[in-house]
Amino acid sequence: MRMSRWTDPAVLASGISAAAALIAAAAAVWYTIITRRLLRTTADNTAVTRAIFEAAQRPYVGVEELRLNSKEATSGSLFAKLKNHGSVPAHKVNAKLRVELDGTVISDKSIEQGIALFPGDHIHVHVPLQHELLAAFTTTFSDSLDVDRMNVKIVVEYSGPGGRRYEVTTQHHMTKKDRAFLLDQSSST
Repeated sequence: MRMSRWTDPAVLASGISAAAALIAAAAAVWYTIITRRLLRTTADNTAVTRAIFEAAQRPYVGVEELRLNSKEATSGSLFAKLKNHGSVPAHKVNAKLRVELDGTVISDKSIEQGIALFPGDHIHVHVPLQHELLAAFTTTFSDSLDVDRMNVKIVVEYSGPGGRRYEVTTQHHMTKKDRAFLLDQSSST
């Protein structure tokens, strides 16, 4: 009696082995695809976690107070209080202040503090001002002067952990009517 080719145990065993090899290869490909997706998702989650940590563990230095002090009509000083609102110290804190009266620059100073500012601490920055149009905003202010607006731009640069540099730019203005500085714009990097 002759056996059918498909019922031959050797043919049947090799067919089962071939099918098992194909199934194993398909499973390996599927496993590789899933593993790659998991790896990509893990890397993305790690990047998000790192960004959250860095945002939480960094200094945030900003202008807390800005005012004009004057004893004379044409001279005075700009007083700025810079504070670290972050959770870690800011290092190498430097500030640049530009003061304009109706577009005329009356002071453009860089204050190289280069100090460390711990969380919750503040520093005071004084910039002397001398200009005849300053009388429009001082305690002896004059309505007769043809100046309506004082603009102040403050750029604060500092380093955080690992030496990463940050910069905060704020723009303020004071009008004769307001008699106090108002924040126009703020940006940070």
